[in-house]
Amino acid sequence: MLLLTKKQRNNFSKIQLFIVGEMHGAKENIRIIKELVNILDINIICFELETKWNKEFAHFNRNNFLYKLKKEQWILDSGLFSLSHVNLVSWLLRRKKSVCAVRKEKKDWNVSEKETALYINSLARKNRPERILVIVGNSHARKGTFTSKDEFGKKYIYKPMRLFLKDKAVSFLVRYSNSVAYNFGAIDLKDDVAYKKLEGLSMRVIPSSNSSFEYDILV
Repeated sequence: MLLLTKKQRNNFSKIQLFIVGEMHGAKENIRIIKELVNILDINIICFELETKWNKEFAHFNRNNFLYKLKKEQWILDSGLFSLSHVNLVSWLLRRKKSVCAVRKEKKDWNVSEKETALYINSLARKNRPERILVIVGNSHARKGTFTSKDEFGKKYIYKPMRLFLKDKAVSFLVRYSNSVAYNFGAIDLKDDVAYKKLEGLSMRVIPSSNSSFEYDILV
C-alpha cells in the first residue's frame, strides 16, 4: 500500500497533472497505477499509446481491444501495453474513470514530444479541475533535455514531453528495488538504494535524487 506524508498530500492537493515515468513491462506498474488512482483521487488515466486508440477506449470491448492489440505485436513485446493493462482498463471503467491515449507519433522524436505535450495540456484545460495521471516511459517524463546518439550514431539533443509542460505537472520516476521487466525480452531491475530507502515498505514516495524529476516512487 502506498502511503503519503501530510506534506506530500498538501503539495499534491494543488496539482492537476501527474506524470509517471516507468520502465515499460515491469511487473509492478499496474499496482502503482491503481495505488496512485486511489490515493490521488485521479479521474483521467492516460497511456503512451497513439491517439488513434481513443476510439477503442471510447467504445471499450475487452475482446475487440485484445484482437486489435495483437495486430500491433510490438506494443505487447515492448511492455507498453499488455493483457494486464487491458484488465486494468476494465477495472478503471468499472470505477467510472476515463481512459485515454495521448501519444502523437511523428518522425522526429522532439516534434512528437511537443505535440504530445500540447495534447495533454489541452486535455487538462478541457477537464479542469479533474485530476489526470499520465503513464509514460521514464525518458518522456524528464523535466530537462538530455543528449544521446540517434539511430544513425549522431548526437541528438532530446527534448522530453514533460519539458514542454513546464510547471504544469509533477513528475515521478519509478525506481524498482528488485523486479523484472518484459521489454523485448526479460530485463532484471535492481536498485539497491531504492531497496534501502523503502525501509521495509512495499511502496514509497520520496523527493527525487534525480534533478529531472520531482519525486521517486520506490517499489
